[in-house]
Amino acid sequence: MTKIQTTFTAAALLACTALVGTADAATISVTQTKGISTIANGTTSHSEAFDVQNANSVLVVGVYLENSTGSVTGIDFGGQSAEGIISDPRGFLFYFLNPTTPADAIDFTHDGSNGGGIVAWELAGVDLRDAVVTSTTSNSITTTIDNEFVIALGWNNGGLISSTPEGLNTDFSGPDGRSNGMAGVSGTVVSPTTINLAFGAQDTNSPAAISFRPVPEPGSLALLGLGGLLVASRRRRG
Repeated sequence: MTKIQTTFTAAALLACTALVGTADAATISVTQTKGISTIANGTTSHSEAFDVQNANSVLVVGVYLENSTGSVTGIDFGGQSAEGIISDPRGFLFYFLNPTTPADAIDFTHDGSNGGGIVAWELAGVDLRDAVVTSTTSNSITTTIDNEFVIALGWNNGGLISSTPEGLNTDFSGPDGRSNGMAGVSGTVVSPTTINLAFGAQDTNSPAAISFRPVPEPGSLALLGLGGLLVASRRRRG
């Protein structure tokens, strides 16, 4: 009798694993965007109004400082500090997990006295327990899990961005308010791959990029939990 029960449990576990593999994929969505707004020439601080629309969201902000290798500091949204920042000379991406103040401003200080531009995304469906998968300031990003959501910021020294990295969508592309251009792109990458982050022939700087992990599907979590119970049952009966 014990042998029959063990055989059934193993078969059930295999079936459960197959169901997990075919469950509907969870994805991250962009609920709103903002940009491109100008960072004024000759300033050392900036405040950008933003109204968060949903609870449990992620606010991602991209900043480009024209002709500067400076830094962005003192970053906050409604008194909440940024959880992380990815920086490359001239370009910066920083993010806030679950910003609690709906309507407020993105505030920061900087030493890019030549001005620049700022863009922003609000995301839904990010796994806030383990949000960031990877970040980079190289010319490519390699995703490692299914449905990884990538955001990248590109900029240049002499004109507008002329192309979009393959597999991603252009959310912003245009002048930063002065002589240069900047672009923000994003998108879900269904299967692990490497994405070339080229923004066109005029792109003369390495972009900044970050990817986020989606919330697991409730059905997948339930099936995985059932699998664990079946394993425990097999051990007890064995």
